[in-house]
Amino acid sequence: LAQDIHYILLRDLLTGLPNRHAYMKDTAKFPFKYSLAVICLDNFEHLQKILGNFKTKNLLHMLANRLSELETENPIYRYSRHEFILIFKNDTLKTSFEKLEQIRKEIASSEFMFSPKQKGLKITISACVSEKKRNDANAMEVLVRAHRMLEKAQQFTQNLISKA
Repeated sequence: LAQDIHYILLRDLLTGLPNRHAYMKDTAKFPFKYSLAVICLDNFEHLQKILGNFKTKNLLHMLANRLSELETENPIYRYSRHEFILIFKNDTLKTSFEKLEQIRKEIASSEFMFSPKQKGLKITISACVSEKKRNDANAMEVLVRAHRMLEKAQQFTQNLISKA
């Protein structure tokens, strides 16, 4: 029972990924050098209106699986309804950006299938990566910096990777 409660508290039940609470707990164990990426599913509200809740949940589950397939070395967290956090341990901003750009391209070229009889759905993601700086007090500062830059970039375009 205790293991079940622990799993429920630290895992997102839809995707199986660690959740926001797990992220907060794990920040104390992040290495001295890391980069953090905030990944956002583009046009989420529009997709939810068109697909409905059930298919949107399926889509998020498929996206989480695809992200996990593409990034096997570093932890991925489901942070909010349509946002994921990826921690690039011991990677520079440049290396993290390049890896994230490859993930973005792979997602954009993938088709997400709801059933074998239906045509696959194409989606895109936008993301922002931020490297931990010496003057950052904690991981929340890195996250807030990346999140703000992503919001600013999404005002103009989508399906992009930016640096904070």
